[in-house]
Amino acid sequence: MPCFVTHSVINGEDTVQNRDLAVKKGLAMSHQLAKKIGGEILVIVPNIQHLENGHVLSALGDAFAKQLKKTAPFDIQGITISRTSKIPSHVGAETVVWMLWPSLVTAESVSKACQGTINIVATEWVPFDELHRWRLDNKAKSF
Repeated sequence: MPCFVTHSVINGEDTVQNRDLAVKKGLAMSHQLAKKIGGEILVIVPNIQHLENGHVLSALGDAFAKQLKKTAPFDIQGITISRTSKIPSHVGAETVVWMLWPSLVTAESVSKACQGTINIVATEWVPFDELHRWRLDNKAKSF
């Protein structure tokens, strides 16, 4: 299963700009992967309040954050995007999973639900490497 991770800590610096950049990179990679497989994006956001203010809003804009907060799927440049705050029991092969700020437990649970060839993108924004084990176990590539 191809896994990717974006970090907010760049060259030892955890800044607002780096956190915004990590969010932008996460969406860009998810969109690119979904386009490649003709699929959709499922965004897993553990805490919905993070969409009202914070890095999704500042990085991707108010319109995107409002759309993502709603339960209804929406379209960005031909790719359907939906959101959940719960870990799905199964994820279809045509879905790219983008995890925003997952804990290690969440990341590992999502990996189990995404058995096979599902693309997973994780956007991590904490100053410590909580997803280190997940990244190693899944050979996740940083970008």
